[in-house]
Amino acid sequence: MSTTADPDRERGLDGKYRVEGIDGTDPGRCFVLAYDADEHARVALEAYADSCADDDPQLAEDIYRALGIDVDIAPVDLTEELARYLARTYQGRWVAVRGGKLLAAGDSIVQLRRGVTDGTRYAAIRVPADADRGD
Repeated sequence: MSTTADPDRERGLDGKYRVEGIDGTDPGRCFVLAYDADEHARVALEAYADSCADDDPQLAEDIYRALGIDVDIAPVDLTEELARYLARTYQGRWVAVRGGKLLAAGDSIVQLRRGVTDGTRYAAIRVPADADRGD
């Protein structure tokens, strides 16, 4: 525990920053994360990217890149054969693909990312379930 008082830690949630939209509008309640200086902020931002990957893959990919996580949230290197295999076997799950090969799979992007540990870029893809496609 630090012996020097940190006024930011004593203020809690409110009163540290003022945030406004580019056009000057008030965006409502916001939480500022200094992810390059605060290890807790980095964990929170990574969890946010994991959470939004289904709904906003570009935002998730941008966040991962900002954090130094080398992943594409897109089907960048699927062969026709691999795409058919994934559709049959991994419906509704996340898969990691590199060079036309399946690396890992998981029920969530968190599980998937834990399965790829070599630090080399890969594509993370959520394979649609039949229900997602409206079939």
